[in-house]
Amino acid sequence: METKEKKKKIQVNIDRTLASDVDSVLKSLGMNPTVLITALYKRVAAKGAIPFDLALTKEEKITLQLASAIELVPTTHAHSLEELNDWLDDDE
Repeated sequence: METKEKKKKIQVNIDRTLASDVDSVLKSLGMNPTVLITALYKRVAAKGAIPFDLALTKEEKITLQLASAIELVPTTHAHSLEELNDWLDDDE
């Protein structure tokens, strides 16, 4: 008689857009989230660590720095086309 492997259900909340993007990739690879998560868990168990770098990429760091710098730029609100044109014509 075969014994069924005991399973543990894991539930997580994932951003819908991210989940959809990943689902598309997994489908093209012939995989599903369960296979991916099982593979990840097996690698973590085998290595005793997360099997990839969780640091920001160079591009992500630059984007973050740019976003921070943009927040420091003073803004002007134009409430009419005339105000906008005056601001665009200002040489200061």
